[in-house]
Amino acid sequence: MTEVFDYDKDKVYLVAVSGGPDSMALLDMLYKQKYKIMVAHVNYKKRVESDEEQQMVQHYCETKKIPFYSTDFDSKKVDLKQSFQVQAREFRYHFFSEIYQEKQCDGLFVAHQKDDLIETYLLKKQRNVINESYLILNETIIKKMKVYRPLLNDYKNELLDYCLKNQVPYRIDKSNFSFIYPRNVIRNQLLNEDKEKIFNQAINDEKKLKEKQIDEIMLGRRNKMAHGENDSLDKKYGIEVADISISMMTEFKTLLQNMIATESFKQPNVSYNA
Repeated sequence: MTEVFDYDKDKVYLVAVSGGPDSMALLDMLYKQKYKIMVAHVNYKKRVESDEEQQMVQHYCETKKIPFYSTDFDSKKVDLKQSFQVQAREFRYHFFSEIYQEKQCDGLFVAHQKDDLIETYLLKKQRNVINESYLILNETIIKKMKVYRPLLNDYKNELLDYCLKNQVPYRIDKSNFSFIYPRNVIRNQLLNEDKEKIFNQAINDEKKLKEKQIDEIMLGRRNKMAHGENDSLDKKYGIEVADISISMMTEFKTLLQNMIATESFKQPNVSYNA
């Protein structure tokens, strides 16, 4: 399977690469499709293999003449009262942001894939922490960076197959098999589950969530109008509409539903060729 991305090739992109099969597959695809890219790698120094992974990614970039930037995570600064994963994510995106701004990048590619999306959905359900979405969005803004996730249609085993068939080097992070982290527990449980069925359930739950958010917006608008307020709608969900009359409510709700159908669930900028 060959993925063909549809992003602007005149722009410059930063690619987050850990050295695992997901990010190495993404890097190889972007390189072969002649995107203007540079690579950022974080060495967490938590495993003896960490330095080998950095050297592997750096060697790949050097042979392809791709600019490579790396940094080490200082484990001495870890706050034991806070989740390591939360701290690592903050450190990682802060580093990406520094390079992104300094090199005037136009976008950041990260290699989240379909398994990640399903795991995130189940984690949020388990913790009852929904925020504004159950899912990982294919495009978002983090620390003023435009973040793209073009692999959300691919399962990890498909990306692993890509690496094997295209002789792309990669390393497996052994910490992914540790049950210390809740995500790893869910990942292990999913081995015997129908992932596509769970994915469809996630999509249905996301649609219900968006419908609920629409109803909240509409109710808020009616309350404002009942009090003679004609200002714009609450921006909680990124929607701003000025002075909508009662007669336009049904039409407006249909418009929001169409926006959800075309935006919230749109697939990444990628096509597939067998």
